[in-house]
Amino acid sequence: MVGQKRAREIFFLGRNYSAQEAYDMGMVNAVIPHAELEDTAYEWAQEILAKSPTSIKMLKFAFNLTDDGMVGQQVFAGEATR
Repeated sequence: MVGQKRAREIFFLGRNYSAQEAYDMGMVNAVIPHAELEDTAYEWAQEILAKSPTSIKMLKFAFNLTDDGMVGQQVFAGEATR
């Protein structure tokens, strides 16, 4: 996430940023050469798949909680008590 001042700059100016600039601002996690993109995505997916499916599921619910509103909170609470 970028800070509030940087977010305002991004929205008000509407500039295009390079991948490196986006990385430096914290907008993206990594800058991957196009030729390595699919392999890197596969590696990341394999790393995620090696984790607990329940943990991944609950993390997804938690990250989406604020966007999903009251329904998201209810789903999160329901899943947490299973």
